[in-house]
Amino acid sequence: MTEPKNLNPAHRQFLLELRELTLKHGLAIGGCGCCGSPFLMEVESPDPLGGYMTDGDGDEIEWIQPSSKEWSRNSQLAVTPRNPEISS
Repeated sequence: MTEPKNLNPAHRQFLLELRELTLKHGLAIGGCGCCGSPFLMEVESPDPLGGYMTDGDGDEIEWIQPSSKEWSRNSQLAVTPRNPEISS
C-alpha cells in the first residue's frame, strides 16, 4: 500500500471525497485488484478518523478505521485530511 503523500494528487482528492461519502452514507467501496471489480460494503458506525488506503495504482482500495483489524499497522496509510499532503 502507498503512503498518502506519494499518491497522485487527483487520486488523493478522489479518495478524500469518497471518504466523505462513506462517512455520510455508511457505505464503502472496495476492490481487491484480482479482476478489477469493485464491491460495495456497509460500514457499521463509520469513524471520522477512518479513510481509504490504496496500492497507489488504484488496483486495490480498502476502507479502514480504528475498529478495523488493519488499523494498528496501517492507520498511517489511510488517506484522510490529517495525513500528509502530497508535495508538488
